[in-house]
Amino acid sequence: MDSARGAFFAMASEALGRIAVMVFQWRVALLLGPSLYGTLGLALASAATLLPLADMGLQSAALRNLSNTKGGNAFSAVLPLRLWGSIVYLIALPILGLVMAKQGVSLHTMLLAGSYYLALSLSDFFRQSFRALELARPEFIARLSYLPAVAGSLVLVQIVPPSVSAVLLIYCLAPLLLAAVYLAMLLRQGIAPGLDTAAAKSLLRSEWKGMAQSMLLLASIALVMRVDLWILDARINRAAVGFYLAGYNMVFAGAFLAQASASQFYPYLSRSGKPRSERMTKVFLAQFSLAICLFFGVFLFGPVVFGKIYHRPGFSEAIPCLVWFGASLAIASMNVLWSNILLMKNHQGLYALALLGQVAVKIAIAPYFLGRWGTSGMAMSSFVIDLPFCIVMGVFAVNGYLKGDEKRSSGLAAN
Repeated sequence: MDSARGAFFAMASEALGRIAVMVFQWRVALLLGPSLYGTLGLALASAATLLPLADMGLQSAALRNLSNTKGGNAFSAVLPLRLWGSIVYLIALPILGLVMAKQGVSLHTMLLAGSYYLALSLSDFFRQSFRALELARPEFIARLSYLPAVAGSLVLVQIVPPSVSAVLLIYCLAPLLLAAVYLAMLLRQGIAPGLDTAAAKSLLRSEWKGMAQSMLLLASIALVMRVDLWILDARINRAAVGFYLAGYNMVFAGAFLAQASASQFYPYLSRSGKPRSERMTKVFLAQFSLAICLFFGVFLFGPVVFGKIYHRPGFSEAIPCLVWFGASLAIASMNVLWSNILLMKNHQGLYALALLGQVAVKIAIAPYFLGRWGTSGMAMSSFVIDLPFCIVMGVFAVNGYLKGDEKRSSGLAAN
């Protein structure tokens, strides 16, 4: 009952946050228009590629450490690593800003985009920590503060003159407030984190391999999700980046359902009992059914909904992309399942290298698709690349998972 309640609070808090962000992005896109929204998206996409430096690959190591220790001592070991990673991130950010300045994105815009992601990563770190400490209800209460924060941001966006810099400043407010509320809730639980550098160094020595793989995976995911924007900016124009991003954000808001579904299957796949082949078949069919429903939802309703909410001139050019976004969303729904299985089998390095291969292939073939089909060709190229990747990763994931039964059978035969 406690685990079910915890899952409910976790999913509810995640859903509320996703919906709030989606509404905010929609209003910002309409206020800025395709060209300025493209600049905003390009700045955020570029800053996000550095985020693994701030994260330090701490996700699995920190969660495991916090789960085992359950107290302030664990935080005291983890927080110095977060601080060191943030310093490295802040050093690298101006360097990237100088590079992006040559692409028409100003240095101060990059610094603001980087500040937003730093605040976001801090609040995300606290969110993961609350789950590791099994503080589901306090996490849900803290997450509720995000809604008035985003509502306040929406009001500010309507008041200030529309500009990329002003929007980025407002972007920073909600995650900063959320991080502060998380910290207050943590203190209320009697956990007072400090800075234990000796424990942090010990954690780094014992976990550095896993942290390095996690950083590589995060960097690979960031590149796969954002390389489209850089290619569009280089090959077409900044407005194309804007309306493409608006369509992508609307469609891939549905990815939350796939992520939530796959995460709920994790315990079922992990525990012993029924044969793994039977468990894998049931999970595959359930996730595949969800993927098909998401695709047909986008196919049937996506163009109508997008045309209604993105009524400002210029955004309608994204409508031909939506069906391809829907197909990629369906594939991404399956990839979430495969990635969970591969991570469960400690194959995150393999998954990261496969994602980097995706990026390389997209850079190679996207110009052809763009030249022949325009902006919708970019979305089409993503589908063409994502499909074989999904099949290959699915084969690796399923075979790796089913080997558990083979080893078990071999062991029983030997006995």
